[in-house]
Amino acid sequence: MKNEYAEIIAFGSTQTALIQSYRNIFLTCQSILFAVAAFIASEGSPVTVLLSPIGVFLSVSWILIDRHRGLDELFFDCQLLKKEKGIEVSNVYNAYYDWGALTLKGKKDKISECPRGEDILRVYGKLMSTKGVIRTLLPSLFLLLWAILVYLVLLNKSPKPC
Repeated sequence: MKNEYAEIIAFGSTQTALIQSYRNIFLTCQSILFAVAAFIASEGSPVTVLLSPIGVFLSVSWILIDRHRGLDELFFDCQLLKKEKGIEVSNVYNAYYDWGALTLKGKKDKISECPRGEDILRVYGKLMSTKGVIRTLLPSLFLLLWAILVYLVLLNKSPKPC
């Protein structure tokens, strides 16, 4: 019995570590790409306009992937609650594989079917307001920075290096 709990917790911890790694990768890539684009723009080259779609793609991907991975963390909470209530939990790896095929709405519906699922979703909503800075505000700020940079390049008023 304890081994099953440990399996769920270990697999859930791995997924939590993955989402943190994704955030770090997105932030690092976006920062480096923007710095390179700003440097190129300061040299007066319009090549920055060609780099901006990559930056926009990274920002949108960041928001979408982070939203799905955030719900993936709740999957493991549901599995643990099922075990606590004495509900049989099938192989957590196979269940997670099936979970991955669900849409965002399907995942929320599945969570609401769990014991105390509505409470989990309510807490998740409150956490999203505090984690919103990482999940949506930061990528949105990068989108704004890209728009400003492209605007300046198109006006040929590129920012000058310090």
